[in-house]
Amino acid sequence: MIVRTPLRQRRMDDLLAFLSDAASKGEPCPNNTVIHDLFNLPSVSQVNPLFLDLEADGVIVVERAGNRRRVTIVATGASTAWTEYYRGRPRLFVGTAGPGESARPIEGFRGDLPAERYLHRDPCPRCGVRGDLGCAHSRRLAA
Repeated sequence: MIVRTPLRQRRMDDLLAFLSDAASKGEPCPNNTVIHDLFNLPSVSQVNPLFLDLEADGVIVVERAGNRRRVTIVATGASTAWTEYYRGRPRLFVGTAGPGESARPIEGFRGDLPAERYLHRDPCPRCGVRGDLGCAHSRRLAA
């Protein structure tokens, strides 16, 4: 169990105030990277224990779905929207209001790498060797 120092309690109070403000405006719950930067924490791994402590105290209720979360402030009943970003990057899917709903991929999104960095990794139907490993039948060569 983590000891509640005055610094830890202040960070919990600051996080609760920040979440209350976001919930009152209907904004998305911030991800760990945003909270880490905002409160100048030593590590991103120190964010989740703050949520767990606030949840254990009964002041917030956290709904989690994979990398997303939604926080409800018990005192006001206001909720944040679901987290939109994970680790500061946009999600690969758009158009969802919460877990369990269908999503559509972003058109043309291939990730952060340039197109020449993507390799054809399907095995050759004739010999079973991938083109980037040296299949003689493959039309695509590794870059």
